[in-house]
Amino acid sequence: MDEQGIVNSCTPLLDNISKWMADKNWIAGQNITWLDFAFWEYLEMLDFLAGGKLNAMYPTFAAYRERFVSNPAFAKIWADDNKCMKYPFNGDIARFGARNGSAGN
Repeated sequence: MDEQGIVNSCTPLLDNISKWMADKNWIAGQNITWLDFAFWEYLEMLDFLAGGKLNAMYPTFAAYRERFVSNPAFAKIWADDNKCMKYPFNGDIARFGARNGSAGN
C-alpha cells in the first residue's frame, strides 16, 4: 500500500475521532494524558504521509496540534532537535519515513 492508500484507509477512523474530539481539548477530556502523546505521534506520521495536508483536512486536529505546540514545556522540547527527534518515524529499512527518504527494501 502506498502513502495515500494508508491515509485513505485511516480516513474513516480519523473522521470519527475528529467528530468525537470536537468539544474536547485532549483525547480523554480536559487533561492531557499519555494517550495524547501517542495520538500526536500518529497524527504527525499521517500528516507526513498526507504531504502536510492532514491539518487542513481536519481542523479539529489542527487545533489539537496547536494546543501541543503552544504548551511552553512541550514547545521547548519540540524546538530542540537534540531532545526531540521528529524524523525518521521508522527505522532506515522502513517502507516510508526512513532517514534516506527511500521506500526501503
